[in-house]
Amino acid sequence: MLPVKLKLSSFAISLKFSPRRVEHIVAKKNSERSQNLAACSRDGVRVGAAQVEVRRYRTLAEYVEDMDRYVAKAVHAGAQIVAFPHGCGLLPIGITPYFDTLLEELQRVKDNSEELTALLLQLLDEFSSSLQEIFLTTFSALAKAYGVYIMAGSTYVLEGDKLYCRSYLLDENGLVLGTQDLLHRSPLEKALGVVPGEEIRSDLTKAGRVAILIGQDGRTLEPLRIARGMGAEIILSPSGSLTPRQESLADWGYKAAADALAVYIAAPVLSGTMGVRFCGRAACYGPLNITKERDGIVNQVICDDAGGLIVSRLNLEQLYAGFDAYTGDSNPEFIKTQLMSAYQKLTKRL
Repeated sequence: MLPVKLKLSSFAISLKFSPRRVEHIVAKKNSERSQNLAACSRDGVRVGAAQVEVRRYRTLAEYVEDMDRYVAKAVHAGAQIVAFPHGCGLLPIGITPYFDTLLEELQRVKDNSEELTALLLQLLDEFSSSLQEIFLTTFSALAKAYGVYIMAGSTYVLEGDKLYCRSYLLDENGLVLGTQDLLHRSPLEKALGVVPGEEIRSDLTKAGRVAILIGQDGRTLEPLRIARGMGAEIILSPSGSLTPRQESLADWGYKAAADALAVYIAAPVLSGTMGVRFCGRAACYGPLNITKERDGIVNQVICDDAGGLIVSRLNLEQLYAGFDAYTGDSNPEFIKTQLMSAYQKLTKRL
């Protein structure tokens, strides 16, 4: 019975969607195109990172209006680039009338890797084309309406018999400026047969040179180093962690990479619960010496279990200022109260 419901669900989504409907919904919400890109300067680039709370969207309008809400808030705060999380392109699946049945089936097989893989492959086969069209049309319309760049998270794309996890960078006219495929796959993505990407791109925008690294790619030194070597000053790393441990490791990975490579990393995330719980906080990271608390965090959403958004002001010129970790910082309180006792303990051991 499930295959029949999948077919009916896919057909129902296709009936509910049309590009003109998306454009009409966006036009109703947005009254004026922003001039944020006219204010671009290398010492004041503003990047928004969305923390999207997963929930069921029962209509196309609900999905488009919710994405619009994040973009509108970022644009109002001056953002010239707005970034969305990994997996954001799958969220419209709630539009299907049999979504509750699909969710129950996912819950039933979630601990059986073979059954889970088989079910997900069925879902992607039936829905990936429709979901991609809704996803890309929505963010294209929003980028054009607000006149900003949007990194539209990621989705799963079928090209012939090959499955890719892909992210899109859209320009202020809603056109695709660049794409990036996932390089480092999770065990589940390997089981699904997701084909890894073969290259890393960096794209020049009015707000600086930008690269996208999805999920684990954004926390792995090799792709980060390649992107930085290609001139990227801002790396957008859409994420969607499922465990607190993963997110904690991600936080440290982003900090270390941003400092070592002198680059800004903006990490939008999914949060909340829908079948599974997503963990993490949207954040922007930079070199230790140019972050306010010298902790590598430029800005971060406070709560990790609800929707949110940050807009960070990035000074690209400061990336090239240079910093000597041995002489460029001081800790007067440590010198005054602990330095001598620390050395005394050390000399006794020697």
